[in-house]
Amino acid sequence: MYPRAQPLDAIWVCFALAMLAVMLFTDVDMTVPYQVIVVSFALVYGFRLWSGRTSILIIVVMTLLTGVVFLKKYLEGVVGLEELAEVPLMPAILGFMVWHGLRRVSAQREVDELAALERSRVQRQREFLRDTSHAIRTPVTVAMGHVELLRLGSQDPVIIADADEVVHQLQRLGELARRLLTMESLDTARGLHREWVDVTELLGGIGARWRTAVPRRWVIDTADVAGAIVPLNRSRLEESLDALLENAVRFTTDADVVRLSAARDADGLVIEVADSGPGIPDGERDRVFDRFFHRTPPDGPPGTGLGLALVQSVARAHGGNAIVATAPEGGALLRLRLPVRIAGPAAAGPAMRTELVDQQIRTADSGSPSLP
Repeated sequence: MYPRAQPLDAIWVCFALAMLAVMLFTDVDMTVPYQVIVVSFALVYGFRLWSGRTSILIIVVMTLLTGVVFLKKYLEGVVGLEELAEVPLMPAILGFMVWHGLRRVSAQREVDELAALERSRVQRQREFLRDTSHAIRTPVTVAMGHVELLRLGSQDPVIIADADEVVHQLQRLGELARRLLTMESLDTARGLHREWVDVTELLGGIGARWRTAVPRRWVIDTADVAGAIVPLNRSRLEESLDALLENAVRFTTDADVVRLSAARDADGLVIEVADSGPGIPDGERDRVFDRFFHRTPPDGPPGTGLGLALVQSVARAHGGNAIVATAPEGGALLRLRLPVRIAGPAAAGPAMRTELVDQQIRTADSGSPSLP
């Protein structure tokens, strides 16, 4: 922790001896070279931080040598008692300085040890998650195959229902493992592969897939980013948007609105998923992006607890963040803010806004939306 002897030490010793010679063999004011020795010690100590034993040894030797010189000059009548009083005073000040320096070294050592322990803990945790996720995927796949065979070979409705539930739970377990691997790769990756993505095409494709599979009052609004091309990791962004829409669907019913929209702002691109469901209580908003934090929907089982954590990981990998708020529709609003460069024109002409009500798609102008 403490540095070994360096040329700087020898230079300071020579300088201090030179000042001591000035005090001994000249008639100048002795306090000036003495204070120069003290100040030079303090300056070099700031760079060197000698050990406590070395520092005290230097101070003692310096005090004895300068004390002898001062005493000699006092006996010769060159200096008075007031100059002689500086001999014990200055070393005391240096002693306090050394004490504080040693405290700083000790505190820094403790900080370094704690940081090393934390890095080790995080590394072990990441290795555990990565290894566990890999280990889960193979037995889950094998188990799902056997359950499917049992289901196909049985006519008993109870067995079929039980097999369906087992398949569902195995799918959840497989999805949990996949998301853990994705988040781990995002957290440890040095860079994120990006490609130019058409925002309107991306959101339109995701929205079409979801509104075909799940009956909701879907609104896909890309009016503000019509023609916009942005550099993104398409697959990761699709995963995060699917997680956001999955969360919205879980907490809404067929009669609720789910909106997927995108807009420009001063920093880049903002993507929102909003709904008219029950919303997120204020007391839970700080935790919704935590890993394994579960919100229980009114009907149906909870999710994996990793969907929104994945969203935050994807946002941060792009240099942005995800936040939660209250939607104009009355439910939850999850906003993905991505500070990316946008190429392409702003929206012009008819707005790219589509609505699906009771499985019927219709187009409306952005200025006059017409939800039933």
